[in-house]
Amino acid sequence: MIWQEMKLYHRVSKTMKTQFDKEGNKMVKNATFTSVWDGGYEVTSECKVNIESKEVFDIVPVNVDELDLEILEREYITVDNKEYPVSRDGEDDTEFWYS
Repeated sequence: MIWQEMKLYHRVSKTMKTQFDKEGNKMVKNATFTSVWDGGYEVTSECKVNIESKEVFDIVPVNVDELDLEILEREYITVDNKEYPVSRDGEDDTEFWYS
């Protein structure tokens, strides 16, 4: 995967507003999005996650053009000090979900 395709990360969910569960806990949390490239090189940025729907959105862009990265090995988020794998979905893999 090349950087031009990574620009799809920058999809912003404009319909997502702060939501709370029945106990009053915030359903949208700040998290860290990490992509692992070429044998372990990690690129990390901030994002938001909906802990009920498991959607990952508002991923902050990172310019990696000069890093010469070629093979995307995996993606994950860190929320509340726990790592969760991220998968892509939707047209052109522009939707991100964690499990």
